[in-house]
Amino acid sequence: MTIKSVICDIDGVLMHDNTAVKGANEFLQRILEKEMPLVVLTNYPSQTAQDLANRFANAGVEVPDSVFYTSAMATADFLRRQEGKKPM
Repeated sequence: MTIKSVICDIDGVLMHDNTAVKGANEFLQRILEKEMPLVVLTNYPSQTAQDLANRFANAGVEVPDSVFYTSAMATADFLRRQEGKKPM
């Protein structure tokens, strides 16, 4: 089987209490080195992609902010796709 892309949750999978889970850095770096599409998800809407990249960097894990996708981003994408009148 060939892995074509990776989608991964943050809390409890890659990070726990702002500490990288053992092996998380190596896992993410291998994906990035292979230039595989990567999406790192979180259900917390209050953090921006840059906030999350900083959180990871503080834990010793360097990943670009472009890999993060939050529930707030998903909501915004959903609303952009809706047809009809949109509030101003």
